[in-house]
Amino acid sequence: MKRKNSIHYNLKLTIAFLSFLFVLIAAKLVFVAVSNDVDGIDLRAFADNRNTSTKTLYASRGTIYDRNNNILAVDTNSYTVIGYLNSSRTTNEASPQHVLDKETTARALAPVLEREESALLELLNRENLYQVELKRGITEAKKNEIIALDLPGIDFIQSTKRYYPYGNYASYILGYAKADDEGEIQGEMGIEQYFNDTLKGENGSITYERDLYGYRIPSVPCTQVDSKSGANLYLTLDQDIQLVLKNAIHDLTSNYSFDWATITVMDAKSGAILGSSNNPSFDLNTREDLESYLNPLVSYTYEPGSVMKIFSFMDAIEKGMYNGDEVFHSGLIELSDGTKIKDFNNTGWGDITFDTGFAYSSNVAATNLALRLGAKELRSFY
Repeated sequence: MKRKNSIHYNLKLTIAFLSFLFVLIAAKLVFVAVSNDVDGIDLRAFADNRNTSTKTLYASRGTIYDRNNNILAVDTNSYTVIGYLNSSRTTNEASPQHVLDKETTARALAPVLEREESALLELLNRENLYQVELKRGITEAKKNEIIALDLPGIDFIQSTKRYYPYGNYASYILGYAKADDEGEIQGEMGIEQYFNDTLKGENGSITYERDLYGYRIPSVPCTQVDSKSGANLYLTLDQDIQLVLKNAIHDLTSNYSFDWATITVMDAKSGAILGSSNNPSFDLNTREDLESYLNPLVSYTYEPGSVMKIFSFMDAIEKGMYNGDEVFHSGLIELSDGTKIKDFNNTGWGDITFDTGFAYSSNVAATNLALRLGAKELRSFY
């Protein structure tokens, strides 16, 4: 009899305990449901972060043109080649979605990616990896070559890079831009850097609900802020003039030894730079030959004597004081205050004409003409 009472009593106690526990759990659930903050955690924000995803919509960078609307810098598609190694990607053996024959894959990709077959094979043989990166920054043409190989498990990640159609064209003036760690293209030199805020535009964003696997839920509306493309730049550079200067610099490099050289053509009336070529230079796409970030055109000083001598000749011609066949004695001229001006070789070339003196960049010829014109006239002409 006592045993039955004990069992009955224990059953009541158990039911009472479970009921109390249920009330506690229910109260906790109600508290969590109506409260925004539990144990220092913002539950609404926590849930939003778990269920929503926001991606940046990068703005298209502005294009840079020369004065004749030739494209000098433009955004273009770029691709990263990846190889899937995990066999779990393949659900249908008739259509494999991971790399099956690693040796064949490495052999086929090596010439297209311009990489050693052994290096590619080493990447493909790595263990416990879902995927590996085989090469970044390939072009659309290279991508199509790889697609034509029909290699299982090879895929592409699309991105954007800056492309310079003419390679080392005015490299120090244009400068270059490249993607940062966030994938946004930023100017790092020259006009690309100086006008970076103008060229880059404004990024947008898209926020959407995602499922358990991280994919967007189509039936749920998304919030999108469209990006605004950057402004285009139109330079005073002239492609034809720039080509002439590039060839001239190449001729100098072939025939003379020097640390640096720059040739620049400017519109004398407006000051517009029509062309400027340097040596050393570098290819804006690869930047392999970039040794210095200093543009010789604006970073180094030089004595502009030969530039200023031209004005003496021009002024004398315009004032009717110039006779190209007139002979003078080169080498040295002494001014009234005792100042001695010599030609660059210190000895000159004897008795020569002013036309010959112009060709030789004679200091004595320019000084003779300047004396004829007088300081006031020459200053006015400058």
